[in-house]
Amino acid sequence: MREWFTNPTHALITMVTNNFQNFPNQFAYNPVIRMRGRCVFRSATKCLADIAKSFPENASIVVWLNEFGGEIRSSQGQTFGQSGLYESIRDRVVAIIKIQDPDELTLKDISAQQNLFLTYEEVRENPGFKLMQKSRLHRVQKSIYSQLDLASGVWAIQ
Repeated sequence: MREWFTNPTHALITMVTNNFQNFPNQFAYNPVIRMRGRCVFRSATKCLADIAKSFPENASIVVWLNEFGGEIRSSQGQTFGQSGLYESIRDRVVAIIKIQDPDELTLKDISAQQNLFLTYEEVRENPGFKLMQKSRLHRVQKSIYSQLDLASGVWAIQ
């Protein structure tokens, strides 16, 4: 899965400029907004709040909490689930996908995979990745995919 936008602010500006928030009403789709969090709690939550306001109430939201670099917390120590923003959009959040902060070796493997723009399947077939690297990346994939599998059942219901 490739990212459409690497900068959440750019994503919001592009979607609003192109009237994307009205797309669901025009074509009878129920969109799923996927938002990645990082260590910058205030910036990510502000952007998520802006996106939630810009889309119709029927737009479902999937939050990705990417803990590379540490657990995501506000300056007051709150997790995303404890934040006022989460409380205000809780009914629209269909899933929270949590990507754990990897150990040093796994982080190197992820970086190598990303630098080569490889999927997990391509890593498995690539002779440049050794057995333990493949094993670590498989564990990362399994963690993410199992959360997505659980979330997809919720999406299907909506």
